[in-house]
Amino acid sequence: MGKTTDAIHELVDQAIESENEKSEKRTYMGASGLGVECARQLWYSYHTPKKEFDAKTLRKFDVGHALEPVVVEWLRKAGFKLFTVDSKGDQFGFEDGVIAGHCDGVIKGIPFDEETPHLLEVKTANNFYWKEFTKSGIDGNERYKGQVHIYMNKFKLKKCLFVVVNKDTQELYFEIVPYDEFEALRLLSRGHSVAVESEPPARHYESKSFFKCKYCSYYKECWK
Repeated sequence: MGKTTDAIHELVDQAIESENEKSEKRTYMGASGLGVECARQLWYSYHTPKKEFDAKTLRKFDVGHALEPVVVEWLRKAGFKLFTVDSKGDQFGFEDGVIAGHCDGVIKGIPFDEETPHLLEVKTANNFYWKEFTKSGIDGNERYKGQVHIYMNKFKLKKCLFVVVNKDTQELYFEIVPYDEFEALRLLSRGHSVAVESEPPARHYESKSFFKCKYCSYYKECWK
C-alpha cells in the first residue's frame, strides 16, 4: 500500500481500538464461556481486568456479529418462524446470579418437527474451523456445546438448531442438538464455583508450550 492508503488503514484501526478501550468490562460471567475446557481460563476471564485486543482481532469479532442477523434473515426467507426479541423488544436473555447470557432467538417450522420450538444459535467460523464442525459437529467445540445446553435450560427448550456459516465460502452447517440437562446443570454449577474462588484453579494443561495454552488470551497471566 502507498502512504495514503497506509494512513487510512491506521486511522481505521485506531478508531476501532479506541472505541473498544472505552467500553467497560462486563460484570457477569457469560454463558458462552462456561464450557471452556480449562477452569483456570474461565477464572481469569471473570476475575481479571478487561482484555484488550488489537484492531485485526476486533474486526474479526465485528464481521462475525454482522453475519449472524444475515443468517436469521435467510431462515426467515426460507419460511421459518423466528422470534428474536421478547415482548419489550429486547434480545432474549437470562440472569442467574453472576451468570448471564443472550441467545439469537427461537425458531419454529423445523422439517418433521414443525410445532416444536427450537433454540436458535448462529456462529461464524473460518474455513478451517468450519470443516471441524462438518466433521465432529458441536461436540467438537466444548464452549459452544455448553452454551446451547445452558440456553436450552434457561429458556425451557428441548432442542436447538445450531447453525455455522463459513466466513470464507458462505457455506452453511446445520445441526439439531437435543437438550442435555446434566451438562447444563454441571456447567452452571461450575460457573458459580469459579466465580467465588479467590485464587485461580489448577492449570488444565501441564506445559505452557501446549498449543491450546499458547492461543489462550490469558497465557501471560497464567504462566507468569
